[in-house]
Amino acid sequence: MAASCPPTPAAIIERAPVDIPDIAKQMHQEGTSMIKVELDANGKVIKTSVLKSAGANLDGAAIKAARSTTYKSATEDCKTTASVFMMLVDMHD
Repeated sequence: MAASCPPTPAAIIERAPVDIPDIAKQMHQEGTSMIKVELDANGKVIKTSVLKSAGANLDGAAIKAARSTTYKSATEDCKTTASVFMMLVDMHD
């Protein structure tokens, strides 16, 4: 009989800090970006895209943080699998 493992979603292991650009700080821009992070079976980021924009100056910082974050990929049938993680990146003072 095969081992039974419940599926687990992708998760953040260690969140990278957000480096807000000086121009955004000078313009007092703030907001929250939603980044779609596509992961391979090892938790490596293979693609990112902006689903909810906080503005061009902030979205680049959000994508950089999402790409620098460490993830655990989802599991299915006791094996890691490629997955998608939705990451909210909050950029407020």
